[in-house]
Amino acid sequence: MKNKKVVLSVLSTAVVASMATSAFAAPQTGVYLGGDVKKFYPMEALLHLTATGEAKFAQEYLQLDAANKLDEVVFVTEDGDAVVGASIEEILEEGYDQAIQEELQDSDFLDSYLTADTDGNAGAAYDPWPSTPAGELKVESVSAINLKQVKVEFNKAVDETEGSNIANYFVGLEGNTSTNVATQAGGGSVKLADDKKSAIITLNNGSALVNFSTANKVTVSKAVGLAEDYVKTDLAASDTAFPTLDSVTATGPRELTLVFSEPLDNSVSSANTISSLVLDNGAVALDPTSAVYTAADKKLVIKTYSDLTAGTHTLKIKSGSANLLKDFSGASVVPAEKTFTYTADTTAPTVSVKSHTENSVTIKFNKTVSGVRTNNVVFSHTYQGYNQVLGGSASVTGSGDEYTITFPAPFPPGTARVYIDYAAGTTDANKIKDNYGNIFQPTSFTVDTTADTTKPVVNSVDFVDANHVKVTFSEDVQAGSGTNGAENPANYTLRDSTGATVQVTGAAFQTSPASNKVVVLTTAQLNGGAYTLEIKNVKDRSIAGNTLDTVTKSFTATDLVPPNIADLLSGGGTSYDALLVGTKKVKIGFTEAMKKESIENKDNYLFQGSPLPAGTTITAAADLKSVIVDFTNTTTTPAASNTFTVGRVEDAAGNKIAAFQTTVTVQAATAPAPSKIEAIGKNQIQLSFDEIIINPVATDFAVDVDGTGSTGFKTPASISVTNNSGKTTITLITQDAMTTGFATTNDKPVVRTTANSSSSTSQAAAGSASNEFGAKVNINDVKADDKIAPELTSTNPVVTVDQDGDNKIDHIKVTFTETMSPAYVNASSFAVAGYDILGVTTDSNGAVTSDTDLGDAQPGTTVFITVKEKDSADLGATPSVTVGTIRDTAGNAFAGQTVTAVDGMAPTASVVAASTAGGDALVNIAEKAAGFNVVATSNKLGTLYVVPAGTTATKAAIQAAAIASAPVTVAGGNTTISVPAASTGVTDTTQYVVYAIDSADNVSAATSTAFTADLTAPTATAATSQVAANGGTITITFSEALSATAKTNVETAISAATTQGTLGYSWNAANTVLTVTNSHATDNTNFAADVTANITDVAGNPTNNAVVVDLP
Repeated sequence: MKNKKVVLSVLSTAVVASMATSAFAAPQTGVYLGGDVKKFYPMEALLHLTATGEAKFAQEYLQLDAANKLDEVVFVTEDGDAVVGASIEEILEEGYDQAIQEELQDSDFLDSYLTADTDGNAGAAYDPWPSTPAGELKVESVSAINLKQVKVEFNKAVDETEGSNIANYFVGLEGNTSTNVATQAGGGSVKLADDKKSAIITLNNGSALVNFSTANKVTVSKAVGLAEDYVKTDLAASDTAFPTLDSVTATGPRELTLVFSEPLDNSVSSANTISSLVLDNGAVALDPTSAVYTAADKKLVIKTYSDLTAGTHTLKIKSGSANLLKDFSGASVVPAEKTFTYTADTTAPTVSVKSHTENSVTIKFNKTVSGVRTNNVVFSHTYQGYNQVLGGSASVTGSGDEYTITFPAPFPPGTARVYIDYAAGTTDANKIKDNYGNIFQPTSFTVDTTADTTKPVVNSVDFVDANHVKVTFSEDVQAGSGTNGAENPANYTLRDSTGATVQVTGAAFQTSPASNKVVVLTTAQLNGGAYTLEIKNVKDRSIAGNTLDTVTKSFTATDLVPPNIADLLSGGGTSYDALLVGTKKVKIGFTEAMKKESIENKDNYLFQGSPLPAGTTITAAADLKSVIVDFTNTTTTPAASNTFTVGRVEDAAGNKIAAFQTTVTVQAATAPAPSKIEAIGKNQIQLSFDEIIINPVATDFAVDVDGTGSTGFKTPASISVTNNSGKTTITLITQDAMTTGFATTNDKPVVRTTANSSSSTSQAAAGSASNEFGAKVNINDVKADDKIAPELTSTNPVVTVDQDGDNKIDHIKVTFTETMSPAYVNASSFAVAGYDILGVTTDSNGAVTSDTDLGDAQPGTTVFITVKEKDSADLGATPSVTVGTIRDTAGNAFAGQTVTAVDGMAPTASVVAASTAGGDALVNIAEKAAGFNVVATSNKLGTLYVVPAGTTATKAAIQAAAIASAPVTVAGGNTTISVPAASTGVTDTTQYVVYAIDSADNVSAATSTAFTADLTAPTATAATSQVAANGGTITITFSEALSATAKTNVETAISAATTQGTLGYSWNAANTVLTVTNSHATDNTNFAADVTANITDVAGNPTNNAVVVDLP
């Protein structure tokens, strides 16, 4: 880092102090890293960088140094009350003292940086030079500058993005102010002035203000930065001026651009437009088929039939009836003549880089060109002809002078070269040209690219309306409804102030103006108040696909929703029902919290069509969502089927019920019941009532905790009661624990009220629990909802996995007590100490098929953390694992836990060849009697066991079946397992294998056969005749294969027993059958007596003097 000393010297002199203020907010002190880094290190963070932060800062500085972009590294400090600064390049060239005194400019900074913390991590976006002066933005005036355009003037510069968004403006015409005639879809537009203090709105194609109208409506959304929406309902429009031709410019050898004082009526046909004009007194013919109006720019572009000659030309607008050019008031353009000079442009177009990403570049020509988007044009990068994109492909977009090329492969980090060339054989007619026919020549240019490893962040979450919320990310994010797509509603969890989830039904990128970093969510109705939005899983569009850290943002929704009467008796048969809650009292409910003085105002109610009788009182509930109308001090007694008429009472935000009046029918009282019944713990069920419940006791309730009847209904061991804001919560502590997860609805616990004993199966209203009006609580076998947070299993919940058996951890298997949802996996909140995580996924079957398999991403009790294998074996490692945030399929959150993994990597076991049971893998009678050894090896410390083949591969089964074992004292070394003498575990014909069990009780696969027990001596079925001459044979059969020595003994004994010397011997492949052949032409064998031989089988079991020829 060649400039390190200078930079450190600069930073060491920096002192954090209060920032100066002026009409503009001065840039904060610190270091601004431009280029592709785009990071701001505040002075406070710089002075307290951690080792990690110092390393990141140095790396990023070196990156800009290597790219020769030290002019984009800006140091800002303070000198007294002034904020001063300079680029590092200026400090190096001019010296610190001189450079630091130069005035900072807007051009010294990028539009936005990501703010770094002391670890160098990027956070919220920061604009160091906002163009808006301090103070509240206001609309100063709105005026119709003609019948096609409306001008909005602000008291200061407006935000460029929001101020130039046509969606933030509404223009309604007199007589129909509900229809917006300034929309992007309709061809409307808005253009900010250079100082951003005014905006001109151009109305839709085919729309215009009516001359002399006075009641047009204009709305400017608060999204532009206003405290609230600006609305003007009396916009007057008056256009009495005649339009004039301001200028004529030759923009090509056959193209003229005319600019007028105001937009012209584009409903005039091309033929009529051209017929109103004369060029050079008719010497140059105009094309009557080509006339393009652009209202926003007040332009008209026309074409000639032939090329213009160099020199001065005159364009004339005809007069009288021959002039059909007019504005939107119908006034004709003032007849005039305009001269202009045409000079042929003979310079070839040039190109420059406007911007680029890791795999795309936006280029800008110095003038309008054509022919870019054809397959004659070839774009490539790194090396000419590599990573090709043809101009005619969908990977090239744009028009005029600006185009974007997206390559199939990213630019390499650092400096890369981009080439623009033509396909072989391309003629000049098919090359890129400007309007004058000048051909663009093949060229190349460089781009400097740094891999994007910065995670996206959420800059803001904003309330839009009662059904929409806008999320703004720090950068472009991935589209679509996939796991990491910003348009996946599952990646957003919206909650109201009580923590209740509000459904997010849709997510889509903002379309006006189009943005890949602004997502608009469609939600269930938002009634105002505080909300939180959790955003997770979303990835940016970088090659790395950086994943957003799960974040929760708060916002306040403005209540714009009209309230209504609540139906207190669901399914009661009428639209709206009130309830008798006593002889003289009626309860009327509302859909939301209301304004107390409004709902307690007796003038807002009629009873039976008449005003409420004198003495009637109305009392609002504590939550302001209902009232009690009390007739106690009157002679009136309300009854079922009586009606109330409720007027337009207001909610807490001032919204009135939409209907002028609403009829509410009185219904007979019903027993109070909980609005929610939720299992919140293994022994806890919570009953939530929307009213006060008095005198509840445990014997009022009974619970069947498994829902199947196997445990039966039992009285809770105890209860607890909480009253708050007019509501009661009763928590039942059950005698028996529930099984979490509730695999089926039938597994859910069932709650009932009963006035009888806990063994009763009958149901009745509670004995004591009632509401404040005396109605008894009644719960009729209602199943509780699952609100129990998932847990890790109690035994080995986190286990290492070596799926491919290469002695390297490739997965961590996490097991929960219930089924987990793949939609709620927050991968970035998981961590494995010392390992890089490749993915985190739920799995339905608890197994993966390869070292990189992420799992099947289906609901399941297993979560696999796939990690990158280390370069060397990590057998037996037990890393610390942070199990991050995730939810079960019922939406209950596991808050996270750090656990030391259990070694789950199975050991290996193998038998050392030629070292077992005498070296022949066969155990005979003598070896069993004397005892013998088996030599095996395992890659992990533990114990080796010798067991019969087919033993179940579990620790208990192996230890129960073992005939011998030995500890492994050296992993990978030879271990001798001694089988004791005369072991009863060694039985004839049985095969034996070896298993390894490590110290974590992981069991290996069985080895190949270590030995087979052969505990039976061989026998012979003798031949019973001489061997006839001339090809005669006899056959001797043995009970099992003979050893080679035994075969020789048999042949020798037969040969020795006869003087006949022409015998031949032939054994079958199994060495169990011997055929003796006499090839003597005339003599038979002359065995004088039986022939015997000493024989042994291949295991070494002997039989002496076995009779092989038994003569009669």
